Amino acid sequence: MTDYVVEVVVAAARPTAVSSGVAKTWPEFASRWKPMLDGVWAFLRQGDLRTDGHNVIVYRGDFPNMAFEVGVVVSRAFEATATVVPSHLPAGRAAHTTHTGDYSGLGGAYEAIAQWCPGSGRHADWDPLGGLRRLGSGPDQSANRPVLAVEGLSRTTI
Repeated sequence: MTDYVVEVVVAAARPTAVSSGVAKTWPEFASRWKPMLDGVWAFLRQGDLRTDGHNVIVYRGDFPNMAFEVGVVVSRAFEATATVVPSHLPAGRAAHTTHTGDYSGLGGAYEAIAQWCPGSGRHADWDPLGGLRRLGSGPDQSANRPVLAVEGLSRTTI
């Protein structure tokens, strides 16, 4: 088990291109996010919106009505299509941790955020189910492992 360090960061608002949905269960979400992200990337290959190309997933709420957005950070707003719409990562305080390693261990990072948010009175305004986002940040070049940032947003940012 990895020991995750959770820290507060001030996140800047960033425009995103996303597909959105609502999932009733974790298996339903797991079967839907990748094809949705592939659709966003197909859309992006047609234009000049990419900046750093970070993949993002924003989760809001909980099952059986977990709303989510799957997409990519882009350089600017754009006209919506039938399947890809403009959105943004909100600005504000975020509880942040980083997961390095196989995706199968990513749940530990989410759990660290979930435990930190309501952990004491000083974190009373944090709600991991009010908005969690996963920010892809590329491979760990030393070991060719994915490095992912996970953030729990303050209620004031949603």
